[in-house]
Amino acid sequence: MNNLTRTRRLLCVGRCFSHQYQAKHPWITDDSPLQKNENILTILAANTAAGNLSQITTDWSYLDHPYHKIGIEVVLQTHLNVGFPRVINALATLREFHKRKFETDWSDLIKFTDDPIGDVKQKGKEAMSVVYGEQVYDKLQEKMNSIHPELAAWTQQYGYGTVLCRKSEQNIIDVVKIRELCTVSALCGMNVSPQLVSHIRGSLRAGATREQVEHVINQTHLIWGDEAQEQAHAVWCTFDRARGAL
Repeated sequence: MNNLTRTRRLLCVGRCFSHQYQAKHPWITDDSPLQKNENILTILAANTAAGNLSQITTDWSYLDHPYHKIGIEVVLQTHLNVGFPRVINALATLREFHKRKFETDWSDLIKFTDDPIGDVKQKGKEAMSVVYGEQVYDKLQEKMNSIHPELAAWTQQYGYGTVLCRKSEQNIIDVVKIRELCTVSALCGMNVSPQLVSHIRGSLRAGATREQVEHVINQTHLIWGDEAQEQAHAVWCTFDRARGAL
């Protein structure tokens, strides 16, 4: 890297860091029950799912640098909800944006994890039991097997055992809770009530508070629009009333 290139890059870094630490994400309110970076991650997940490529670069610029690896994890896991194309496009967009704006190399943020099949099968079962509870897990697997046994196996071994069980190298955030809240945020705009209810419940089981889950749901209109907001809010109200009646 020549001196001129280095100087330009450092200027970009300085502007970006100044942007991060002196301003706040325009969609985050002062009364958010989530820590700033947690909230940005949930927005990033939804914008990835919605294909809002220009907005995810805004999310990335406000995300504090130590959270960038977790941000990549959030984008990666979203393919379980929306498929590979939008995640490929999102990561390609972020890679180019990151290379222009940050001093750290993109390759420092990514890694490949290859777990033996036996491990991911057991890890998937354990993860699903945590998210859904032992009794619900058994019923869910029975239902999924009745739909198609391959779907049940893929959900456990790949969805949970390979993707959602990936560990963060940093102990700066509750990864399980954030993975669930980000899943809720992505599902809010997709009109998939059964799955949304499951991951609302999973978020609470993973340690999210009622206020945090409700906050994520209430930001739906920013990404997905008013109709999606009404649908997600109706699902939440039904769930919350039923939960309160127990």
